Amino acid sequence: MDSETIYQLMLEKCPNKDNKSIHNLKRYLKICFYYKQNDQKVNEEICENHHILPRSLFPEFENQSKNPWNIVKLPIKAHVLVHYILSKSFSQMWNSFFLISGRCPHKNIRMIANARI
Repeated sequence: MDSETIYQLMLEKCPNKDNKSIHNLKRYLKICFYYKQNDQKVNEEICENHHILPRSLFPEFENQSKNPWNIVKLPIKAHVLVHYILSKSFSQMWNSFFLISGRCPHKNIRMIANARI
């Protein structure tokens, strides 16, 4: 599935379609697709699998073998960052952000949230 289709699917489920939420969705997808396209660089770091379309919002795309396009390998800091950005557009995602931020070796979440990746 291409990035524009994924963006449209996410936009449909986004509770707030204000400029800030739209900006966050675009930023989120930009990071995800950067790592999807640069998979070779990521293999050298400790990574975690991330569902581009979150399982809690899109259970129909949860299966990795049927939807391999929905998985991206992310370094831990980038994984925390995308969950933070996603939570800003989808308030129900805050729980997953707080769960995953506990795995990050950097305790300063504000630093990660402001990171440029």
